[in-house]
Amino acid sequence: MTQPRGKFLSSLIVRDTGNGRHVILVHPFLYRMRSGVILAVPMEFVTDYASIPIPFRMILPRSGRYNFAAVLHDYAGRTDAIPVFASSADADKLMRDAMEDSPYPPNWLVRHLVSWGLRIGSRHFFHQYTVFWRPKGV
Repeated sequence: MTQPRGKFLSSLIVRDTGNGRHVILVHPFLYRMRSGVILAVPMEFVTDYASIPIPFRMILPRSGRYNFAAVLHDYAGRTDAIPVFASSADADKLMRDAMEDSPYPPNWLVRHLVSWGLRIGSRHFFHQYTVFWRPKGV
């Protein structure tokens, strides 16, 4: 039996914040996880897409075919996300699944490079901010 796939239920529509790094969701962003739970990222949520360390940006830019999944990962890492994700590993799994489920899925190599980077870096930022956190000046 094949595992059910997740599905994006809305488009990702954002506006630039003007700071060169972050964007803000203009509309709620909906994703049905493989478990069947609907994840609803609220409008006005701020994301930087993928937080790629500077030395690796020649290989993986901050935004790309993983944008849909990166927004979900940023949301899942916030302290008050609904549902609450218990660990950074849970948020990382969500991103891996969502990259495969994306309407514009990245290729195998990109998915694995992003997954490797998540294992290294994402736990340091897990549950550091609330859903409606704003960078200075935004």
